[in-house]
Amino acid sequence: MPPATPPTTTTRMCGSLSTIERQNADSNNSNTANNTP
Repeated sequence: MPPATPPTTTTRMCGSLSTIERQNADSNNSNTANNTP
């Protein structure tokens, strides 16, 4: 049972990381669009 818990935490971390990456990508895209004339 204990070993089953780590995967859940890793998946949660991966999910949060993916969301953060998406937010960063969105911010970068918006910044580039604004910078471009």
